[in-house]
Parts: sequence; C-alpha cells; structure tokens
Amino acid sequence: MPVLGIDLSIYVLLMKNLILGEYLIMKAYKLFLKLLFIVNLFVFCDIFAKESFKIRYSSNSKGLGVVKLYLFSDYNLFSIYVGADDIRIRLELISDRAIKLKSIDLMGSVFHVGYKSTMDELVTMYNQDGRWITWGGIVVHLASHKSEWREFIRQANGEDLQFCVVCIEVERMIEREYYFKVSAESLSNVLYISELL
Repeated sequence: MPVLGIDLSIYVLLMKNLILGEYLIMKAYKLFLKLLFIVNLFVFCDIFAKESFKIRYSSNSKGLGVVKLYLFSDYNLFSIYVGADDIRIRLELISDRAIKLKSIDLMGSVFHVGYKSTMDELVTMYNQDGRWITWGGIVVHLASHKSEWREFIRQANGEDLQFCVVCIEVERMIEREYYFKVSAESLSNVLYISELL
C-alpha cells in the first residue's frame, strides 16, 4: 500500500539505510575522537622528545676522546660536545625562515646570550636543507655554570631538566623558542666527565 506515493517497503528500506548511515557516522566520529586523544597524549607526554648519550674513545689517537649528548625534540637537535679542550653546543633547528640565535638557557637561567642591541650582534645560523645550524658550535665556559647546574640537578630530584633555545626570525623579528628535555642523570654525567677530561 503506497504511503504518499511511496511503496511501504521502499520507505522501510530508506529508513534502514538512513539509520545505518547515522550509525556509521557516529562510529567514525568516535574513532576520530579516540585517535585525537592518543595523539594529544603523545604530544603532552613528550613521547617524541628523546636523548642519546655517546662516548667515543680511540686508544691510538692523541686526544682523550669526545663525549656527546644529543637531545632531540620534533626533529630539532641540541647537542653538547665535551672534549679535552672545550665544551660546545651545536644546534640544528627546523625553520622555514632565516633565524639567528638570541639565547640559550637551562631551567630559565641564561648561560649563553647572543643578543646585545642589534640584529647584527645575534649569533648567525646557516641554512642546510631547511635546518638552521651553528657552524663549529657555541663555546660554553662551563666552569662558571657548574655549581648552578649541579643545583638544578639536585632540585630536579630525578626529573627531567629543560634547555630553551630562543631564536629571532630575521625578516619578521619574531621570537621562536625551541625546548629540549634532558634527564638529570645525563646532565650529571656530562658535568662529571668534563672534570675528568
């Protein structure tokens, strides 16, 4: 028997398809929310931040070897080289615009300042395939910061510490901050080994 010119069986079939379509849309929506939750969990728990501690020693070379601490964050690299002569920090930062280094700090305490009063006095970084790097690294006079860093390690009580690198975009004069987590144990090892070399 037709209802409003539509056969009842066609009407029932249309309603079933409509209900099935809404059901599938709700399932897809719930799946999307679950995936969004998992991605946020990874981002907020710093799953993508990692570190690597390497020691290289060659018995037949005249040097004492090199200790390297690599900190990674979203494909950016912050590395500390501890050698017999000096301690250097090397940066590889991703940016679509030219940047210059303004400052580096550990837990809010600035230990390297490249900024004085003009853009010419900032530390120049060089583009290498979209990664802005510091050639030769930045020399850090660790002797004047060791006691403060040891205090940060003590206060951290086994938790992670954080380096912050502040750069300025050359064209727009906008600050960009890059954060790198380091375990208290790894930073303590860097300080200890620097005394041995």
